[in-house]
Amino acid sequence: MAGRPLPDELPLSPDRGATWWRVLGIGIAVLGATMGLNVWAERRLSRVGPNWSHRLVEAKFALVEAESSPVDWLVLGDSSAAHGVRPDTWTETTGDSVLNLATVAGLGVVGDAWQLQDYLARVGPPGAVVLVHTADVWGRSTSPALVGQVPRPLSELWTLAPRPVWSLGDHRAHLLSRFLPLYAESGSLVSSLFGHSVAPELRFSMDRLGHVRSRPADADAQAEDRRVFEHALAATEPVVSDDTRAALATIDDTCAAAGVRLFVVHAPVWSEVALTPAYRVHLDTVDQVLSDTLPHLARAPLRTADGVPAPDLEATVDHLLPAAAGRFTATLARALTPSAGASGPAGATPL
Repeated sequence: MAGRPLPDELPLSPDRGATWWRVLGIGIAVLGATMGLNVWAERRLSRVGPNWSHRLVEAKFALVEAESSPVDWLVLGDSSAAHGVRPDTWTETTGDSVLNLATVAGLGVVGDAWQLQDYLARVGPPGAVVLVHTADVWGRSTSPALVGQVPRPLSELWTLAPRPVWSLGDHRAHLLSRFLPLYAESGSLVSSLFGHSVAPELRFSMDRLGHVRSRPADADAQAEDRRVFEHALAATEPVVSDDTRAALATIDDTCAAAGVRLFVVHAPVWSEVALTPAYRVHLDTVDQVLSDTLPHLARAPLRTADGVPAPDLEATVDHLLPAAAGRFTATLARALTPSAGASGPAGATPL
């Protein structure tokens, strides 16, 4: 073989060779195919994708577009509120209208500020805003990948305040999440294509007022989540992130300018966590920051004094099962409605 001559090269004739037009055509075809596959991936993932966080962010912002008139109570927050506050029960208890726009912890309080501004621009000022967050969210920064799932044009999104300070890597993660689901959600896509997507009882489900159905109870998962949750609380700095502080200031200014009452509620958590000294010290510290940052707060932050029992929870320390969410919502609605517009004491108020 080594002694055989190499075959003669037979170049294509000029009419069949590479030209700038042919190279450009191939590039356009590849780009078009990539864009088409990403559009297909996004549509498929929006229906059967197992990534709850992405689906929830998309659904809550889309919910605003269906609104025609402002509600009496607008609920913002993380997934503890998405699972824990039931608008149907609130309306049954008080007769007031409610919309639950709570998303996930990854958007943090910045997501609350953006949703409030988005709601005001599209619908109008609600009667009151209720922020509901679990303890470890106040110290988090905003996830660029989750911001990529917000269904608003970039030209519109970047007019909202506050705008997070990101590194080049953060901007890359945001753009990949927004425009390239083939890459950003490749794991979810592969799972959905090969029959490993979530079981029907675990798939994302939300009612027309924004309450998200809880997943089944799971004691082992709940115990593991407690370990992770308490580990997160063990970090002493920062208790409240710069992103959160900026967002709180924006929310306070926005509510004051629009004449909207503002309330803060600490999400109910498992009593095994709520009764620990570390948890209570953490909330006391957060409440001090809230008091300093929210001069227009209608009353002191509320919390469930002794937490909730394990049978009220699904697979985490702060996600209530539907029946427990109904009880919590009724208690919260009764606590807030009579005191609307009244100033509360300096310390947190128990539910």
